Amino acid sequence: KMISIRALWLLEWKTGPSAFYSVPPHQFETPDPNNTSTVLFSRNFPSVETRSRRATSATGSTSLAPPKSYPEFITLFTSSYQSYFSSSLNPPTPFISLNSPNCDQGPYVFFRPQIPTFPNSKLFLVALPLYQPLPHVPLLFHPAISSTLILLEELWKFFEKEIPTTPPATSTNNSEIDSSSNYSPSFTSTQLLEINAAISLMMPFGSPVDTSVANIQSFQKYGIPASSVDNSSLVRPTWRPFTFKGKQTVKMTIRESLLSVQYDSRTFTDKLLLQGVVLCKADLEGTTPEILLAVTVPQTTELNHFTITPYSPAAAFYENSKIAKKFSFFPPLGQFIAASYEASEATVKRLPMRGFYQMKEIAENQVKILAQFKLDYPTVPNQFQYLRAVFEFPKKRGRILGIQAPNLKVGTVVVDETKTVLIWNIGNKISTKDYE
Repeated sequence: KMISIRALWLLEWKTGPSAFYSVPPHQFETPDPNNTSTVLFSRNFPSVETRSRRATSATGSTSLAPPKSYPEFITLFTSSYQSYFSSSLNPPTPFISLNSPNCDQGPYVFFRPQIPTFPNSKLFLVALPLYQPLPHVPLLFHPAISSTLILLEELWKFFEKEIPTTPPATSTNNSEIDSSSNYSPSFTSTQLLEINAAISLMMPFGSPVDTSVANIQSFQKYGIPASSVDNSSLVRPTWRPFTFKGKQTVKMTIRESLLSVQYDSRTFTDKLLLQGVVLCKADLEGTTPEILLAVTVPQTTELNHFTITPYSPAAAFYENSKIAKKFSFFPPLGQFIAASYEASEATVKRLPMRGFYQMKEIAENQVKILAQFKLDYPTVPNQFQYLRAVFEFPKKRGRILGIQAPNLKVGTVVVDETKTVLIWNIGNKISTKDYE
């Protein structure tokens, strides 16, 4: 089923009484001066809300509407997640409301983007999806939740392109903003109007059809090219505002990531998580080309879940067995995620690489790090596009002022631009004899 969004908000959570930018009067309410948080943008989808009421009335239950006012929404946000923001730790992203006061509304999905030029910004994209519980499916693995998270990540790109690459000055001498401040990027009325128009193209009637920034911008700028119109009387679907002309190709890519927690101990068992996505780029002629995709799962692989990313109303399974996955969909323009999956821990027999990490404080502002990696050769070929180790440090520990690596066997060590991440660029292969 296609995911649908009942309501959408962009919230700035403020930890103090100061307001760093005003709310445009043309579309938004005037915020309560006693409230430290501000809703910068909101969008309701009445057609989805009507579907929600019909679905709940059919089951004999009642459906509560989304918060009608900004103070009501901020109160809901505050009461549900005050414990996250009262501590010095950053709240997790994404996270989901499990015990909302208005539980009949369904779970809220919150996404906090990371903004390099505003490292302590507390902007949140919040969505209320159309949600119906499924038997024996945990909330975190529900298709509505995972699809909403993907949607929020894609939607943030429309806001992100309006953010300046340089943070604003804090005083008249143009000094850079301090990393400990809570400044957030501001959006003008014109920018928010453009984003609102982009959302209308991206998810008309609350259902996403094309989340590509490039495609939406091209459509906003050029509209439907006259040369691409095959029939003036043809009703064009919203997820393909104009057709493709040229050599027809379909490119499928499977991208997997293996996450592991290695204890280097006989007492504790290592934890593994194998995740993957099926990427599709379909350059096909016609208004509504349909793709039937078959994915074969090896018999030695057991999947915890396999979810279609719904981009059109035609997205549906033809076969959903343990070995064969067959589903159809109408592809949007550009590359997109057709499906995502997660394999069970028993699927991974051996790790492609084992690692050991140890950090010891040797002075007040100095630590010593020992990191070792060993490749499982010859099971894994000693050849990579790139190989690097990334060490992220909490921002509350301050910035990395300098590094010394006298015992480094291979590669180079650098600090990223935020001064909080240490990167060990090993290269495209491990050059030591023991592959360690």
